Amino acid sequence: IVSKPTVSKFTDPVSGQEGSEVDVKWTQTGIFKLTVIQTSSFGCKAQELGEVEVFAQPKAFAGKSFSICNGYPIKLTEATASDYSTLLWSTSGDGTYNDPTLINPVYTPGPKDNSNETVTLTLTAQGKGNGGSCTPAVSSITVTSDFQITPLFSTIPLLCLNSTPPLL
Repeated sequence: IVSKPTVSKFTDPVSGQEGSEVDVKWTQTGIFKLTVIQTSSFGCKAQELGEVEVFAQPKAFAGKSFSICNGYPIKLTEATASDYSTLLWSTSGDGTYNDPTLINPVYTPGPKDNSNETVTLTLTAQGKGNGGSCTPAVSSITVTSDFQITPLFSTIPLLCLNSTPPLL
């Protein structure tokens, strides 16, 4: 939006309407040439040329929620993102990432993650536009940790061939 011209108003070449702002809704990505012609009150014309690059909105997918055994690192292999300038993973818990700016990092659960038995991991992809002109894409997964089951077996006495084992 170009706003608050000092003296003159703008005329929309498509509608012919006058106004003090020009609001362009871009419907496709690419590099577009812009030309602005300003006519002074004396009839003199000044022309400004420029280019505008329009980017696609970023996309992010953190993956599908899943369960793991309590205390094991979490490999985020299903995450994808496109049309982004930067990525950042965050957590609802107290664990750490090997590198939170990677698309597929490894998350090591902290003590509270393990005791809570659930943690939400969030991927945020910032767009390529300047100054927050693109809405960040945000996607989260929930990882549930289950305690590992370790079976215990009783010791049984030695058995002879064709003998009947004892009941335990």
